[in-house]
Amino acid sequence: YTYLPLIGLFILITWELCDYVREQPGAKTGVIAVSVTALAACLLLTNRQVSYWKNGGTLFAHTIAVTENNYTARAAYGAWLYQNNQLAEAQAQCEAALVIAPDYAPARDFLGVIFLAEGKLDAAQEQLTKAIERLPALFTAHADLGKVLLAKNLPAKAIEQFTLALQQGFDTPEIHFQLGKALAQQGKLEEARQQFVEQLRQDPGDYEGYFQLGQIETLQLRWPQAIDQYHTALKLQPGFLDALNNLAWLQATCPQAEWRNGPEAVRLAKRACELTKNKDPQMIGTLSAAQAEAGLFSEAVATGDRARDLALSLKKKEAAGKISEMLNFFRSKKPYHEP
Repeated sequence: YTYLPLIGLFILITWELCDYVREQPGAKTGVIAVSVTALAACLLLTNRQVSYWKNGGTLFAHTIAVTENNYTARAAYGAWLYQNNQLAEAQAQCEAALVIAPDYAPARDFLGVIFLAEGKLDAAQEQLTKAIERLPALFTAHADLGKVLLAKNLPAKAIEQFTLALQQGFDTPEIHFQLGKALAQQGKLEEARQQFVEQLRQDPGDYEGYFQLGQIETLQLRWPQAIDQYHTALKLQPGFLDALNNLAWLQATCPQAEWRNGPEAVRLAKRACELTKNKDPQMIGTLSAAQAEAGLFSEAVATGDRARDLALSLKKKEAAGKISEMLNFFRSKKPYHEP
């Protein structure tokens, strides 16, 4: 705000000094000494000031140090700390901002996000609700409250908040992704699909969006489309465990034979088991189904036994029951296919 307006003033000062030195030659040494000293001081002060602008953290920490009761700087510093995974420090700054200005809605929004990250869903909901009460047009608070409600398995209420955020102009890939998840939880698959399609239109590199579309295609029995979506997710993120497992399961157990591929399912499932160090009964169970589809029934039985025993040891009775059901097929030298 000052560099350009002051150019004229600096030129004026320079010209005046030049004229002065011409008229008073003896003053030249003194003028040079004063000028060099001033420039050296500016250099030192500039070097120190630039250090405060290293990042948002240094900027807002300095702002807090040189101002009083600056609740906006504390809230902004809290947001920066949160983004850098310093949750306790972030919470302290947001709470300090609210001591100064209890009605400052953005600080409550940030505090709610911190509580959500810590898994404190009730506390997060309380702060975000208060933020909206104080500033109903704070679209980020609506979006964040939607995430909390979705985490609390309240998809209908989450949809309301995500929709409000969209209506207020918060049109981002993330909001479409979250709204799609909430709609899918309510069984509104076509509406959920539209949200994921829009998310990927805005952000075509998000592998999770393709995975969500793959799940919807699977539920709607569109097998080739589901396979394509899972493949795309894995191209973007080769180690994406859920996509590896879902694609392997689909290619091992698909009701339509033309979309089954036993050897490929084995490859994918083995990769998933490697990434989980053979400690996830679901991944191991998928591998057993893939081996059976590939005609490797003795291996399928051995793998299935291992998956069932691991599930039981982890007290996952439902998973153990499903694996036991598949084992009956494998022992009869039959692959397991979804009904």
